[in-house]
Amino acid sequence: MVCPYCFSEVQQPLPVCRNPVCGLYDQSMPGAPRRLLARLPERLRIRGGARMAEREVYCESCGQACALVCPCCTEAIPSAWGRYPGRSILLLGTNGAGKSTLLAMAKDSLSRKKEWRMMPLDAENTAERFYETYTAPISLRSEEIGHTPCEVPRPFLWGVTRQFEHRPPATLALSVYDVPGEMVTSHASALPIAPLLSRADGVMLVVHPAFAQMPCAAPNDVPRQVPGDVWGKAEHILDELLSREELGVRSRVRVALVLTHLDKWFASVSGCTTANELTSSCLEDLVGSWQGEALLSKLSCFSEHRFFATGLCRTPEIRPLDGAEKPLEYLLTSMGLR
Repeated sequence: MVCPYCFSEVQQPLPVCRNPVCGLYDQSMPGAPRRLLARLPERLRIRGGARMAEREVYCESCGQACALVCPCCTEAIPSAWGRYPGRSILLLGTNGAGKSTLLAMAKDSLSRKKEWRMMPLDAENTAERFYETYTAPISLRSEEIGHTPCEVPRPFLWGVTRQFEHRPPATLALSVYDVPGEMVTSHASALPIAPLLSRADGVMLVVHPAFAQMPCAAPNDVPRQVPGDVWGKAEHILDELLSREELGVRSRVRVALVLTHLDKWFASVSGCTTANELTSSCLEDLVGSWQGEALLSKLSCFSEHRFFATGLCRTPEIRPLDGAEKPLEYLLTSMGLR
């Protein structure tokens, strides 16, 4: 299996006792417990199936279940991680595009559908951190999520199951990375996340089109100007993905381009009375009419791509969760849950 933190191939995770009152506990975890890892396996007993990822490992000294850690980065790998095919999704976009808000809305909205189930594989990192940082601002305070810290993102790890009517359910081990906008502004700034870009199976490219120059509503209106090259920045992000084509990224990455802040630009779209009428082809035409032809050309280099739109506005035309789950559902389906 592949470690979701450092992307190393892990043949056998190493067991480490995490009980602080045990004599085998090492407070340097998860920093650099090389000495401890070298001697612990001799004092552990294993119960369970044939594969290491499905076994429960217990400390010989205190009897409590041990953590399984990656031998390269020493991060704890959930015991269920190796049971299912692994896939990774990146959220990419510039600052203020609404990536984190979209992720919170998408996860909440997809979980409401009876055929989908998303279960956190690690309680502390995924369940607790996601609720505090993503779910609470949206569900409790009805506000957008603030600025994402400029650091290499830690993944959220979910077991995603899709139920089917006439055949058994299918499950993926999904890692999701909310990448800060500052880390994709240049080739140098993207170097720390190069492993993420090289290993991505799917990408949500999030764009705030209200920043782009849009057509005039009336002949005498002055078109709104671009504060920064919105489409150019999105093209640069795609270039960073394509620069890893020697690893096969060009042939396998699926891109969901999501136009956010729908409430700020929906009125400028002619011929549509509700957000549900904004199909992928319609949105692609809109991007072209908003001076995004070069971006459309760049998207054609990827194996699959589709356009989506969503927003937080509470109006009869645009409800809070309209369309939020569709890009995530599209990526999961194209990655095997179909």
